Formats: sequence, C-alpha cells, structure tokens
Amino acid sequence: MDGSREETARLVLRASTVDDAEAYMATIDDVVVNAMGWTPKSVRRAHQARRLDRQLRVPPPTLVLVCDRTDGAVLGVLSIGRSDGVVTVGLWFGPSGRGRGLAAEALSAYLDMLAEAGLTFVCLECAVDHTAMRRVAERCGFEEAARYRHRLPDRTVVPSVRYMVDLSGTT
Repeated sequence: MDGSREETARLVLRASTVDDAEAYMATIDDVVVNAMGWTPKSVRRAHQARRLDRQLRVPPPTLVLVCDRTDGAVLGVLSIGRSDGVVTVGLWFGPSGRGRGLAAEALSAYLDMLAEAGLTFVCLECAVDHTAMRRVAERCGFEEAARYRHRLPDRTVVPSVRYMVDLSGTT
C-alpha cells in the first residue's frame, strides 16, 4: 500500500481525484441524504470538500473512494474529519454498494491505511438506531465510548453513539 490505495478481496480503496466528482456524487442518493440529515447546502459542501481533498494532498487521504475490484465502479466513500478534537471516520455506500456486506471490509482496510499513516485513535459516530452501522463498527474493533444527542445538518436531533478504536500496534 502506498498510503493512498488499499486492496481487499472485493474492493479497492483509493484517494479521490478531480475526475471522480460525478461518481462521488452518484453515491449520494436520498437514502444517504436522509441518514446523514443533510440539506441541499450540505450536499454542495460535501462536493466542495472532495475538491479540497485534492488541494491538500496530505496523508492519509481524507476522502477515499470504495471501488469494486472487478470493474472499478465507485460503490461508496470513506472520509476522516475532526469532531470535538477527535479524528472521526465516516462512510456511506451508494445504491449499488448496499446490502452486499462491503462496509466492514472497506472500513477495516481504511483503518489499516490510517494506522500506516500514524493515526492511533479514531472514532466513528452513528445514530443509536442505525443497527447495521453499529454492527460494522463492532466487527472492526470499535468499542462504544459515549452516547449523546447529536444535531444533524438539517437540525434534527438524534440519539447517537460514539465508538472508539485504538490503532496503535496494528501496523
């Protein structure tokens, strides 16, 4: 792995490029918008953040596309950011990537990328009732650290859970 690419049995994780804008935006459908509590403004910001990633070009890649290993189709997105001073990982899959058991595989590979880049602690946050994401987090070694009420961009407040994982010693 060169820091911007990781492969699994079914997936390729790679840093985004300017040429990926259309495929990236295709992963954002109503299911993703509703789950994230996004507004049209926040979807535009997500698109702009992808362009900012190209300008930054610092490891680890802050925005990684999850692609099908056989045909290269973009299936989903992984990202890192900061929340309350903690590095937070986010992920979503577009329609063609859902229901295939790919989230844990992709997240595990991304955690390897982050560990190789020197990150030691990472958190993942999701709604308490997002059972699938909670199972993915736990399969990838995350442990529940806190529960809180989170305000989404659309101003909805949802009961949420923060998971943490210690990546030190994983490289």
